[in-house]
Amino acid sequence: SVADSLCNLLVGYWAGLHGGPKTQTPNVEEAIFRAVSPNVFMLFNQRDGSAVFSAAGSFVRKQFAQPVEERDFFSFWSEEDGRLLRSMVASMNTRNVPVSIIAEFEAGGATQACLELALMPITGADLSWVLGIMVCVSNDINLQIFPGSLRVIKAMPLDADSHQGATVHTL
Repeated sequence: SVADSLCNLLVGYWAGLHGGPKTQTPNVEEAIFRAVSPNVFMLFNQRDGSAVFSAAGSFVRKQFAQPVEERDFFSFWSEEDGRLLRSMVASMNTRNVPVSIIAEFEAGGATQACLELALMPITGADLSWVLGIMVCVSNDINLQIFPGSLRVIKAMPLDADSHQGATVHTL
C-alpha cells in the first residue's frame, strides 16, 4: 500500500477516474489538487523509451539540483534502476495500473533521504503521459537530487494481482 497520505490522495483520485469510487462533491477534487499540486509532476513517454518531465510542482522542482523540464526521469536513477523502472512504466501503461516506488539517495554525508513516488498512466489514442507524485518521507533534509543519484528500495504495481513488488535493496 502507498504509505504517504498525499500519494494515497492522488492514487485514489486516479482510481476514481478509472472506474473506482467517485467523489461526491466538486470541492473535494479542488481540495485534492490544492493539497498535492506542489508534489505533482507530469512525464511524457518518448518513442526512444525516455520519459521527459513536461511539468513539475514547486516541491518537485526544488528537490532537483538542476531544472527538470525536458529532462529524462530515468536519468536521475542508477543505470540498473533506470532499466527496472523503464520496464515497469511500460508495463504500467499496458496494464493501466499505477506503480508505487520507495527510493533513497545520499543527502550529503552519511545521511540517506527517503522518497515515496507514485506513477499513474494517462493514456489515449495518440498520447502516453504519466502523472506522478513525489513526497519526502525523511524530515528536515535539504534534498538535492542529481542525475544517477536515486536508488530503488522497493517498486511495485498497485493492483490486486501484484505480489510483493520488486524489492531491490532492503531497508
